[in-house]
Amino acid sequence: MPEIQIPERLFLDRLGGDEVFGFGQDGDVTIASDTTLTRDMYYNNLTINSSCDLDTNGYRVFVKGTLTFTDATSRIGRFTNKSTAGTLKGGAPKGTAATDTLGGRSAAQTTFAVTYESDVLAIDGTGQDTLTLYVGNTYTFLQEDSTNAGHRIKFSETSDGTHNSGSAYTTGVTESGTLGTDANTTIAVTSSTPTTLYYYDESNASKGGTINVVATDPNLFFSGEEELFNLSVAVAGRTFDMSSGTYKFLEGGSGTSDSSQISAAAEGQPGGNNNWANRNVVGADGGKGYSGNSATAGTGAVGGGVVIVVAKNISGDGTIRADGDDSVNATQGTAGADAPDYYQSGTNYSYGYSYGYSYTNNASNYGSNPTTYGSNPTNYGSNPPYTHYHNAHYHPTVYINNFQVSGFSHTHYHLHPGNSVTYPGNTNTHPGNNYSYGYSYTNYGANQGSNNASNPNTYHAGGTGGAGEKVSEAFNAGGGTVVLVSGSKPLPSGLTTSAAAGTSGAGTATAGTILTIFNIAATDTAP
Repeated sequence: MPEIQIPERLFLDRLGGDEVFGFGQDGDVTIASDTTLTRDMYYNNLTINSSCDLDTNGYRVFVKGTLTFTDATSRIGRFTNKSTAGTLKGGAPKGTAATDTLGGRSAAQTTFAVTYESDVLAIDGTGQDTLTLYVGNTYTFLQEDSTNAGHRIKFSETSDGTHNSGSAYTTGVTESGTLGTDANTTIAVTSSTPTTLYYYDESNASKGGTINVVATDPNLFFSGEEELFNLSVAVAGRTFDMSSGTYKFLEGGSGTSDSSQISAAAEGQPGGNNNWANRNVVGADGGKGYSGNSATAGTGAVGGGVVIVVAKNISGDGTIRADGDDSVNATQGTAGADAPDYYQSGTNYSYGYSYGYSYTNNASNYGSNPTTYGSNPTNYGSNPPYTHYHNAHYHPTVYINNFQVSGFSHTHYHLHPGNSVTYPGNTNTHPGNNYSYGYSYTNYGANQGSNNASNPNTYHAGGTGGAGEKVSEAFNAGGGTVVLVSGSKPLPSGLTTSAAAGTSGAGTATAGTILTIFNIAATDTAP
């Protein structure tokens, strides 16, 4: 927020002149070492030595005489326990957005997470959400989620931008990173920014929404140029709210939360070959990828507190501060390493060498039978007839009943007629076999193709590593509020007043407000 000097168009009331600076009842004090207040202090004169801090700790500092800073290392402000409430309200604790404040917004309040869901751009999980942006802030649109690939967010004064004959609005807009990995787009909202903008998807029509740009931040402790912000309010750090019938206290900057887990680290993927024995062995050749790595959670911060210093005179080049605390940024877990690919070598042996060597040809003809088996020239003659005689058979004399029967003999013969047919000889000749047995036989494929080629290598793809753990960001806290009431002009040229936003965390937080009020006579014309 800007530095404000009063009076300008804000009106002040006088509290009886110098009485506003207190009555000096705590005397003259020199701060010679770091000191933390436990109540409101009313010094007569106050000196801050070199390299010494006066931590107001939520209490007010009044100096009736002169506030002296020895040098630039002399400091007054909220340095520790910034959310502690004393007489004053502190900065907002971690994870709490300040209200009724002149403090700055945290980066969490000025950062939007963009995803591509249900075919539209979603802001913090709400598709095509209508946004309100406030003048004086820089807003960041994160497109780190993988769904953003191919869907860069753009701004335009025309609904749906280039998809509706419009053009991209680029004033104060910065783009960086790779979509789906570390991309972000920032837009600085100023008094010159159109009151209505539209966000759209660079690649696809009808995916975006509306942005309303508002000049007055509703979190302000006071709003409107003509609103009465009197001296008593500045000194007390509170005002009576007519609408609620209660007092509201000036608050510091907005705090931010510690990181929380978004997603756990994932296991690696198995190897690509389902039949490979090492497919599920982590880190093996052709095996499973390594699990993702753990993230380091970030630490949020407390918003800058409220510091009120009321001094009649100010001398020296010191510092009055109400800065937001520094966050510790988160470190996202990285993906696990991929398992190495593996090429399994094929065998270089041949399958059986040569099938039977070579069958040599029959070099020699098995010769013909050159001799003719001759005819049977002689006729086998006929068989003449002949008589076949049997020897004589003699029966001797025998007596039968004293009767003599004379003996006799007889001869048998029979005739064999001759074969009158002649059988001529075989007059046909039988030539020898003049053919050779098998000519000359060709080699039976001297080598029946020995398998000299090896088996091809087998490829086993290693599995990819798992996604790393994801945690939410630890955003920067908003700056606080400094109210400085001085009874003299001008202020020392080397005096530094600061309500800076925290650093080291994520996003862009905004500074708080430095409100300088000169409690001087109306006739005082000093610059």
